[in-house]
Amino acid sequence: MSETNVPRRIQLNLLTPAETAIHVAMIEVEKVGADPRLTDAIVLLQQAREKVGDYLDERLLNTL
Repeated sequence: MSETNVPRRIQLNLLTPAETAIHVAMIEVEKVGADPRLTDAIVLLQQAREKVGDYLDERLLNTL
């Protein structure tokens, strides 16, 4: 976490390129419309972003 106690992964300016790509994909899916299948896609993308964030945060902790 940063000095403000806000987790890195929710600060858009601190996202890695991989996390940013997933975030952009989520925005694009939201633009498509409303459908339960699209909601499922957003949930899966969010889970992917969390997994990438978990990996990166763990890696950052191991380098401190």
